[in-house]
Amino acid sequence: MSESDSNFSVWGFIKGFGKLVIGLLLLLQGLIGLVVLLLFIGVMVSVTNGIAGSNDKVTMTIPNDAALVLNPNGVLVEQAEDVDPFNVILEEAYGVNEPGQIEVHDLVKVIRKAKEDDRIKGLVLDLGALQVPSSGASKLHYIADEIAKFKESGKKVTAIGDFYSQDQYLLAANADEIYMNDYGNVVIYGYGRYATFVKSLLEKLKITSHVFRVGTFKSAVEPFLRDDMSPEAKEANQAYLDVLWREYVGSVEKARGLNAGAIDEYANNLGAIMKTVNGDFAKAALETGLIDGLKSRAEQNAYLTELYGKSHDGKSFKNVGFRHYLASIDGKHDGGDPNIAVVTAAGVIVDGEAPAGQAAAGDTIAGLLKKAREDDDVKAVVLRVDSPGGSAFASDIMRDELLAIKAAGKPLVVSMGSLAASGGYWISAPADEIWAAPTTITGSIGIFGYFNTFENTAAEIGVYVDGVGTTSLAPILATGVGPLP
Repeated sequence: MSESDSNFSVWGFIKGFGKLVIGLLLLLQGLIGLVVLLLFIGVMVSVTNGIAGSNDKVTMTIPNDAALVLNPNGVLVEQAEDVDPFNVILEEAYGVNEPGQIEVHDLVKVIRKAKEDDRIKGLVLDLGALQVPSSGASKLHYIADEIAKFKESGKKVTAIGDFYSQDQYLLAANADEIYMNDYGNVVIYGYGRYATFVKSLLEKLKITSHVFRVGTFKSAVEPFLRDDMSPEAKEANQAYLDVLWREYVGSVEKARGLNAGAIDEYANNLGAIMKTVNGDFAKAALETGLIDGLKSRAEQNAYLTELYGKSHDGKSFKNVGFRHYLASIDGKHDGGDPNIAVVTAAGVIVDGEAPAGQAAAGDTIAGLLKKAREDDDVKAVVLRVDSPGGSAFASDIMRDELLAIKAAGKPLVVSMGSLAASGGYWISAPADEIWAAPTTITGSIGIFGYFNTFENTAAEIGVYVDGVGTTSLAPILATGVGPLP
């Protein structure tokens, strides 16, 4: 063997051996990574199962003589989208404070529980992040009533905040005392219903509107047909707005011990009131009796610390937040009758399926109703409706299942939330009984279809549609840029 051949063989052996070693190391690294990953997954599954399998779901300590802080951050809804409460708590722990959806029944649940909880000394309303849809009045009154009942326990209720919107103030008014920042304000402007009308704009753009509708008070398509609100729409809107305002005024004046007409005076004559206090909104609220005192954030915290003592870290008062308290009691039996099935139809009615909280999907809700009908342990069904309506087909799918429940001999009761209009009333109608709150908005009975065609707009720029078909209906294929046949 030559010297060159010998060198080549030795070098080849070294390279081959090196590759083998590197390959084994990479394999070992991969195996270690896989083991670590499997261990991590196992731990997470164990933790998740432990949380899910626990009766209390999340175990946490509630300090004695603490204040329950009702500090919802998000939009008040009938039925919230499903979220993992463990993730919510983690987000709060790391300072993530994204607004979400706040289920009205969760707020009521914690207030009711706290009323009987010896660890809870009082209730603090911190409502600055609560958002309420324009149709959510009944939800506010529901919570306000629970706050009033909470006070019957003798526990103190204190409202704090930088300012109070009209909706937030309805809840705050039920507190024993209300404090606000000295640069804050209480905004009370009443209720209104206004729309933007585009009939003249569509005419100028030569857009043709096609409307099919039934129902004198079905005003959904009026913005495309008129340049103002019809007398019928004004009559219907004014009727329900007057009820909402009457209930609001009555609730606030009773809770605050104000003279009759005080809220109307504040809303209608705010300009004159502001002149008497040199344009100071906070002072206006104080002098008209809407609030009890002006305190900065630091002063509010100091006052609450006097009432409840210092928190564990000494930075605040002793308290437990709404989300944490809800997590600590979630899953516990609330005394409801297990033989009554409650099915919620919340949101716009749509065809097909959708997760809870996103929409009232016809197939999804019909499936829940069918399950309740076929379950021999279910003796009655309550349909909770909080919907502006939507798909006629999906409404009828749900209605068919509701009729089947009645045919099976099971009592059917509809409980209306803030809104049960149009399709929301359609699915309510078959019930043996229908219950609504004084501020429930219902009605809007009728149907409509609407679309535009652009044949005249297209013609202005030299675009035309023409062709042939086999039937008198075939020209509908050209509708859009072409006219409606």
